Amino acid sequence: MTIIGEVKTIGGGTLHIMAEGQVITEDRIWINPTLLDGHCPRLVGTLTGTGYRGAAVSVDVPPQALSAQGHGIGVGDRVILLTTDRQTYYLLAQVVRYG
Repeated sequence: MTIIGEVKTIGGGTLHIMAEGQVITEDRIWINPTLLDGHCPRLVGTLTGTGYRGAAVSVDVPPQALSAQGHGIGVGDRVILLTTDRQTYYLLAQVVRYG
């Protein structure tokens, strides 16, 4: 079953999501790791661009050089949850209004 919830509390080891008239707590939630504080997307490559006076510039990005600053979700955000038993929930993604 797919459920839309709203983040009520996040941080300091606490995650509360209001969904279907109840508060779901972190002990019942499995979360997509890209939404976690400090998530490292494992991007590797070379960034290229134009520098001072049109000079070409490139910067190598080594493994684990980039990481998220803060959680991928915050208080008030809408999120998609999946559950099969209303005991364990899987937090998949944040959703936003188009436009």
